[in-house]
Amino acid sequence: MHSFGTSRTRPSAAPCVGTSTCSLLAYCAKRFANVARDRPELVAHHLALGAEPGSAAVYFNLAGTSALRRGALQEALEQARKGLELLGPVVPSPERIKREVELLVTLGTAQFSTLGYAHPDVRATFSRAWRLCEQLDEDLPLEVLNGVSAATLASVDREGATALRPRFEKLARRPDPVSRFTGHSVLGVYDFYLGRYVDAAHRLGQARETLRSDDVKTFVEGYGYDGRLYCYVYELSSLWHLGQLERAAALCDEMQRLAESFGDPYVLCLALCATATHLIERGDAREALPVVDRIAPLAMEQRLYMWSAYAEATRGTALVLLGAAEEGLQALDFGQLQLEAMGLAASHVYFRQYVARAHMDLGRVADARDEIEAGLGVCRATLYTSLEPNFVILDGDLARLDGNDVAAESLYRRARALARAHGSRLMELRATVALARLVAKPKPPAEVLAYLRESYESFAEGRSYADLRAARSLIAELS
Repeated sequence: MHSFGTSRTRPSAAPCVGTSTCSLLAYCAKRFANVARDRPELVAHHLALGAEPGSAAVYFNLAGTSALRRGALQEALEQARKGLELLGPVVPSPERIKREVELLVTLGTAQFSTLGYAHPDVRATFSRAWRLCEQLDEDLPLEVLNGVSAATLASVDREGATALRPRFEKLARRPDPVSRFTGHSVLGVYDFYLGRYVDAAHRLGQARETLRSDDVKTFVEGYGYDGRLYCYVYELSSLWHLGQLERAAALCDEMQRLAESFGDPYVLCLALCATATHLIERGDAREALPVVDRIAPLAMEQRLYMWSAYAEATRGTALVLLGAAEEGLQALDFGQLQLEAMGLAASHVYFRQYVARAHMDLGRVADARDEIEAGLGVCRATLYTSLEPNFVILDGDLARLDGNDVAAESLYRRARALARAHGSRLMELRATVALARLVAKPKPPAEVLAYLRESYESFAEGRSYADLRAARSLIAELS
């Protein structure tokens, strides 16, 4: 999900599937070098007509990877499927298995770019690739590992992610930049979901340092999938939680500039979604709407359904926070339906907190409670434990709405403790502000006011942002 695998040699002249195939491929590569390089699908077509399915499959894969590099995802899907179909009757052999794995990687990469990382089709594709690799008794190609880990992290599968972690720790220790980038990126996302924000920021910062190395650039150009900017997305989110608000904002701006320069629709959608989310988190929901407006047409044109779903949910979130709860809830429900169908549990549970907020704003207490309980259930059962303080604060808000101030106080204190355990200064501040507002009358306890001052003063930057403005105003009001 959040990196792009590691180096796998993609041949300019395809490797052999068998002795006769090897000779035929060598002849095609020499005799029709320009065509084989620029239009491999034509070579594949003629080889298929000539009853050379193994050779044709190799060139269909080259056509698929070429399409990936151009962002032609539907074409990549088509070429990979043609190659896999042709391989069906080919006599099993180690070389045939390798060719099928390469085609499955191409297919899976195009699938997760359009359908989302945890879609059942994506999982099935990379699971088959993994099983085939085990038959070869060789090291697992890291494109396969990347596909499996992307699905695992997007679905916040705690057990699966924990099982995969040692593989990425090994990658992070390797000397080559591509392996280091991949290892640190995935480990950083893993730590982010667990609320280990210091570790996450460190890992992701190390990944970002290698992002523009020549080795990494070369690999991206050959692979056809560019997940480099995910390290920006999760690093800036980690820094935001840690209270380094200005640094997070600077990283967000840098990420957006890079995305615009790359000229890749997928990467641009990723960066725009991350920017809109960042604007919402820092209290600028109105500024997020024009950013979202850029995503929807681009995502639909390129059939990037994951990003169109995320954009719609983000639009709904902004509308809810701007007071248009009914309209926002409609957009959220539409986006959430798609995210759930794609198996994107991480995104789905993130937006669930805003669905709960919309129901509360509309006075639908039972619906809000259902969303909060479901969200807490996900946090406690999956990898995404870091969202728990958010839902506990919402639970406190709901208790307060019910007139149960005793329960609300207990919940706000619990949220504050959870946030402190994660090192999230931002969520600690939000929980403390909620607690101080609850006990403000007739006079707030000295302990709570001390908590509020301590939390506010722990921020060395970003005091112009909404959360800190609110805390500063409340301190002045209660002092």
